[in-house]
Amino acid sequence: MTGPQAKSLIESALSFSRQGQWSEALDKAETAVSLYRVLAEEQSSAFNPGLAEALDILANILSEIGEKEKALAFAEEALALRRVLADSGSDTFIADLAFSLNTYATCLGELGHCRGALIPAREAVQNYRLLTARQPHRFAPALAMALNNLANRLSELGQREEALTFAQEAAALYRQLADVLPNRFMPDLAGSLNNLSNRLSALGQREEALTVMQESVAFYKDLSAHQPELFTPALATALNNLANKLNDLGRRDEALEAAQESVTHFRFLTAARPQAFTPQLAMALNSLSNRLRDIGQREEALTQAQESVALRRRLTASQPDVYQQDLAVSLNTLANSLSALNRPEQALTATQEAVAIRRSLVKTRPEVFTQDLAASLNTLANNLSALGYYEEALVAAEEAVSLRRTLAAGYPDVFIPNLAGSLNTLANRLSDLERVEEALVAAREAAQLYRALAANRPAAFTHHLAGSLNNLANRLSHIGQHECALAPAKEAVNLYRDLAENRPQTFTADLALALNTLANILNKTGQKEEALAAANLYRTLAAAHTKVFDPHHIASLNTLTEMIGPLPSNRVEWQDHG
Repeated sequence: MTGPQAKSLIESALSFSRQGQWSEALDKAETAVSLYRVLAEEQSSAFNPGLAEALDILANILSEIGEKEKALAFAEEALALRRVLADSGSDTFIADLAFSLNTYATCLGELGHCRGALIPAREAVQNYRLLTARQPHRFAPALAMALNNLANRLSELGQREEALTFAQEAAALYRQLADVLPNRFMPDLAGSLNNLSNRLSALGQREEALTVMQESVAFYKDLSAHQPELFTPALATALNNLANKLNDLGRRDEALEAAQESVTHFRFLTAARPQAFTPQLAMALNSLSNRLRDIGQREEALTQAQESVALRRRLTASQPDVYQQDLAVSLNTLANSLSALNRPEQALTATQEAVAIRRSLVKTRPEVFTQDLAASLNTLANNLSALGYYEEALVAAEEAVSLRRTLAAGYPDVFIPNLAGSLNTLANRLSDLERVEEALVAAREAAQLYRALAANRPAAFTHHLAGSLNNLANRLSHIGQHECALAPAKEAVNLYRDLAENRPQTFTADLALALNTLANILNKTGQKEEALAAANLYRTLAAAHTKVFDPHHIASLNTLTEMIGPLPSNRVEWQDHG
């Protein structure tokens, strides 16, 4: 076989790749590499450029189908060849070097070598900037690609502002290109917008992130309608991201719909190519579990979380450096789902494993994984408390607050909501140990933070404010300030009442607990008639919505009504609807 035949194999591999026919693309690329190796042994100066190109293409195909270790080896070999070729100073060889640098950086990043990936990613952008300055029409698309890659590498290292800057530049370049040649550059623009949305979200710019994500999904829907085999994977990923962005703004029903659609696509893709799409399916299942739990579908949420953990355990067993962090995410989700179903022992086991993984990750990349460790510590505090380990629970809660205070100082728009949540947890854990004055201080701070957040983003934070006010009322009542506790208790009930009217499945149980708090406080202030009215409303809700009430709700209702007055004959008992 000859050089032109080898070149034809490369073109065939690229053509199959564009159509999503990865097995055919892999076969052509492997054959091209083998042929170029033979040719380069006889005439290295003539055929090393073709060999380097074939190696890069093979690396990209292997990465696409999940063979990431093999992809890195071929990318590294291509880069070494192209460094030698670029010494000639030719624009063509410098461009080839930049392409190989970009491929190499991507392969390193996919294997978790984030610091190592940043160096070639920056070098690729530097080379493409020089080339674009001389030949903008030729090299602007490649520069935009490299900018997106650099943004991703920076994000993996927690360098959020710089990542956003490069993502914005990439999206702007692709938008200009798509305006002129939409058929060629619309897919690149859609992908760049997806990336930009994530970078905006990482800096707490939630509304802007959603707007950009919606545009990306709209483009991918159109592209997938015409070429499903090529663009369905990108659409599924974009839908998962859209679900997260919608949830960030409190649009839970829309978020659930997007998450369900993402899982449907990834199940279909994984059935055909499990090695390539199992990681994405596990990601989508984890997201779906959270969205289901948000709207009170606890059993189904647990099922999705368990499947996500199972998939990620299998992935982690083969590539721990790549998938360990994802396993910790799914374990934390599993713990929350188990807690919601009053299974504290199993929840604690899952949380302890997540904490252990995240502590090890923080040692190497604290700027990225500290936020995840704080989330798991917050969950751990609640799980330990549920089992009566109050001292250990307080230690975990205090560490979570400490970590989140530091994070919120650097990125308040991103981490103040998390800090407020941890302060509520801390207040409850302090209360467990009768440290009531300290608990009140933490509860007040949490309520203040959530009030400010709800004023700016009511859809996202009103339910958090209501929960925080309910917590504050309990803390005030605990130290005997029953009259002072009435105002936040009533406000919590009113907020939850409005929320439950629109989404009863999601917020009825929360409204019931707020009524429980209010009834207790009314009773302690001598307003027994009003207290009994609140308890009766609680009982009515429990009878009408038995599926959203757990044993804790029913126990609190029975205790409350027995304290205030005798129960009527239709006393609510817990029934297992599983």
